[in-house]
Amino acid sequence: MRLIREEKAFIREAVLLMLPMILQNFVTFSMSMADTFMVGVLGETALAAVTMANSPFYVMQLMIFGVQSGMSVLVAQYHGRGDQEAINRVMGIALFVSTTITGLLAITAFCIPEQIMRVLTNNADLVAPGAAYTRYVGFSYFFSAISGVYIAAQRSTENPRLGAVLLTVSGALNIFLNWVLIYGKLGAPMLGCAGAAIATLISRAFEVAVRVCPVQPPAAAHAARAAAPRPRDRKGLCQVRPARRVQ
Repeated sequence: MRLIREEKAFIREAVLLMLPMILQNFVTFSMSMADTFMVGVLGETALAAVTMANSPFYVMQLMIFGVQSGMSVLVAQYHGRGDQEAINRVMGIALFVSTTITGLLAITAFCIPEQIMRVLTNNADLVAPGAAYTRYVGFSYFFSAISGVYIAAQRSTENPRLGAVLLTVSGALNIFLNWVLIYGKLGAPMLGCAGAAIATLISRAFEVAVRVCPVQPPAAAHAARAAAPRPRDRKGLCQVRPARRVQ
């Protein structure tokens, strides 16, 4: 207790860093639950097909999580040293590995979704709806891998709020698009399981678009260009918030 009283400032800063991370995990879990619930309204067959179709992607997610976790440790270390160039190199490697794994699986799932479903299940009723879902959902993991690397890097450089806000907006967009595309609302066609996959794909692409191509007001954009270093002074392609040197 004495240590807690003496370290109030540190504890307050640690809590402020942890809260956005907790929110990120909560939003991610909520998105998965919302997809399951909204697809489940279509019936047991649709729910079972989507659950079965997601099986190989769960394994891939574990691999990507390992890549991002290792990257986060290194980024935090280099951030403490103020080594921006090393941070960019680590992010580049993580992006390459993540996008290679997810890209190959996404292309495979798009080209042969029926064959993948037949490997996963011998129930013929699950093949068609599962294949419709698998064909599109693979690309959502490709975009998720890209945004995940950027969010993890920001988290390791004392900026966890970005991921919390971005994933919250993306989750809300995903739920709305699920309602529109799964059930055929607002004049959209009723796509069922495929609609759930397309909604997830759009929301994940939105995350990447916001992170990689931020929109700035004209005045702010002009000021940013004026303050930016010359091309010969730039190091790396994957930039994060400038590191603060440890005193």
